[in-house]
Amino acid sequence: MSLKGEDKGDIVSKTKTLYDASPAEIFWKNFLVGFGRGLGGVFIWLILLFIAGILFINLVLPKLMPSITNFENLLKPTPNTQSESGSTIPVDLNIQKLFGQ
Repeated sequence: MSLKGEDKGDIVSKTKTLYDASPAEIFWKNFLVGFGRGLGGVFIWLILLFIAGILFINLVLPKLMPSITNFENLLKPTPNTQSESGSTIPVDLNIQKLFGQ
């Protein structure tokens, strides 16, 4: 950096050190740094969550869909269900039906 016509000692006297700055200036600078870091962290987490959601939808969900479909079919009301207080509970609940075996 070229200092045209100025002595290098003058530029040191124009900058503020921690001891020369007011408490409000120190607070404001630290607040901005903390806010920027927090906002950046939230932004990175949103990107990672979006990528994880895309991977889940494309890779994991197709493998889970048969089990989810079997579970939905298992919970559908059938003629042999007991009704207590408005809820239907299958009487012949079988774990093999859940996994399609």
